[in-house]
Amino acid sequence: MIEKVPVIGAGLGGLSAALTMKSLGIETEIYEQNAHAGGKAGERIVSGFRFDTGPSLITMPFVIDRLFEQTGAHRQDYLDYVPIDPLCRYFFPGEREAFDATADPEQMTENLGRLSVQDAQRWESFLRYGRGLYERTADLFLFQPIHELATLLTLKSLLRLPSLLKIDAFRSMHQAISSYFTDHRIRQMMDRYATYVGADPRKAPATLNMISYVEYGLPAVYIKGGIARLTDALTQRCAELDIPIEYHTPVRQIFYNSHHVTGLQTGEHFTGASAVVSNADAVTTFRHLIKGKNQSLHRLERLEPSLSGLIFYWGVEGKYPELAHHNIFFARNYDQEFEHLFVTQTPAEDLTVYVAVTSKKDEEHARKGHENWFVLVNMPSLAPHQDWDTWIPAIRERVLQKLLDHGLDIRNRIVAEAVTDPRDMERLYGSNRGSIYGISSNDRNTAFRRPANRNRDVKGLYFCGGSAHPGGGVPLVILSGQITGKLVKQFRERGKI
Repeated sequence: MIEKVPVIGAGLGGLSAALTMKSLGIETEIYEQNAHAGGKAGERIVSGFRFDTGPSLITMPFVIDRLFEQTGAHRQDYLDYVPIDPLCRYFFPGEREAFDATADPEQMTENLGRLSVQDAQRWESFLRYGRGLYERTADLFLFQPIHELATLLTLKSLLRLPSLLKIDAFRSMHQAISSYFTDHRIRQMMDRYATYVGADPRKAPATLNMISYVEYGLPAVYIKGGIARLTDALTQRCAELDIPIEYHTPVRQIFYNSHHVTGLQTGEHFTGASAVVSNADAVTTFRHLIKGKNQSLHRLERLEPSLSGLIFYWGVEGKYPELAHHNIFFARNYDQEFEHLFVTQTPAEDLTVYVAVTSKKDEEHARKGHENWFVLVNMPSLAPHQDWDTWIPAIRERVLQKLLDHGLDIRNRIVAEAVTDPRDMERLYGSNRGSIYGISSNDRNTAFRRPANRNRDVKGLYFCGGSAHPGGGVPLVILSGQITGKLVKQFRERGKI
């Protein structure tokens, strides 16, 4: 009987890892504790309204295309990409007129000119700066297992070393952005991209300003039918390749002997395996699934978690042309908001609110004459002093008031509602302290401190997903699975699984 490499978790990273291993000739199977795949990239139906539960747009869509190609398929046969314009509509405190951000560089320059003529003239320069960061770092830091010495010592990697001196790692994102733009609104729009990896722009390295280039320069897309259609497509591909997914099957323990994986336990069933891929959070894996590795656990627990989130799923009566597909209502004091998120770990009085309305693109996602509002507020990761049962209704009121401040009075028009808070993130997805993106990126060394795809403490244990290299977000999670799958193949061939 051919030994399978089990994957713990059917999130996008786990699905990617399984598909990658199968394409390389390695048999695999996936164990998922929930009734559905996708992890945070799932969907929810609330009284006739349909919502994506996580991402609402896709950056670096070519990553998805390459995953399908790797498995011998074409993404176009499974998924339709839909352009997004505007990419996002921004609402600033005290201002009635919204700002539309677009991937069209000439239109974006014109739009920015309404805020600051001087700053608008620097837009193309800022995009070139972001593109330079991406081109210097992507191949090594995003597409390769940087914790592997063999990767760092390849000729291609060595030739890239001089360019790594120009990745702007010693300034913060905010410092670099401020060197291009003087208008506080434009700075706020660019600072926001730190939240794509759950970080604070005042602390995250300026290298991450590549994210704005990725969204504007590549650019981002929506998937027809919702982002959860990506999960459906990947699970369909697993079925076509005979990769079984066992739902309602939580893994209870990973076993090892002399620091080497021997198998895992699901319920009363033991599955022998010399390698295991965990798509669960690395901290959660060591905390709940691996016994006797306290030193490894303590090392991981010292790493700062990313921010979490509070989500309101609202079915709203009426149509709102004031809103685009993606919308941001900014707080007055962004610095103070991040101080609350990462220092006091409490909600700020004034919050930035994100509203995604997929029924703008897919009318069937809402009842006729209604819209589906996915409302996200960034929240701190879980801590002992927090009182979510008291906070949630208070935050709801703040959100409604902020919308009212911009002329959107929906208090009596919410006809369906559900809520996901950081405690749910931890319970449903095994996220460490409810973090959305795993380890925070509030340090220039995060890329190297983030859990490696191949664990060194337990041989045969591999990690993929947002908590592992290269990080959180749809494209990086998929890349994480591909990197991990290739490492399993590489070390199996060497007999060092």
